[in-house]
Amino acid sequence: MYIYGTGAFDGNTAWHDTCDKKCWSNWKGTDYNPLTNNCNTFTSTVLKLVYGLSDKKPHLGPSDLVNVKGAKCNERKPLPPSREGATSSMKVIFRTTMGPTVFTVHEAAMDGSRTIVPAGDYSASLTFDTDIMKKLMAEERGITVKETGKENPKFATCEFMTAGPITGAPTCQVSFSMINMYCECSNFPRAAAAVVVV
Repeated sequence: MYIYGTGAFDGNTAWHDTCDKKCWSNWKGTDYNPLTNNCNTFTSTVLKLVYGLSDKKPHLGPSDLVNVKGAKCNERKPLPPSREGATSSMKVIFRTTMGPTVFTVHEAAMDGSRTIVPAGDYSASLTFDTDIMKKLMAEERGITVKETGKENPKFATCEFMTAGPITGAPTCQVSFSMINMYCECSNFPRAAAAVVVV
């Protein structure tokens, strides 16, 4: 096992930074090459272009011939001065399965944003101070979404799912069913379980 260093974000965030858009390669199966675009190249890309660490992996031989180069794949905006001391953050993905919509958050993200236009993939995201995110989850209208470009736009308040396993990155998704618009936020941290002693 090798420990290269630490990062300010988790593996899910690194995966999205690497695979949601071109990051040295598109990482499709058709791009595979046993010598120049393989699992070791992928690891080098994540280490160097996502985490900003060394891409060196000792003694792997001919399957590790490539030194990746290029711009970082996760250009993150610096924290505003009022949040410089934030100890933890949470990247939230905003997705849609319907037409044009816009999400509004009651508390600003770390870059100062209060709105975001969702995407059909995982490319639309905001990063929040963890304490701010907990506050948004507790508020009745912490995150809302509405249609855009409609004479009588539909509106929904996002509900945070508190049951079931956490299966990926925190994601808020808007969808349409018959005549109703829904917003569901899943994969958010749960409060610690309460223990009742009788």
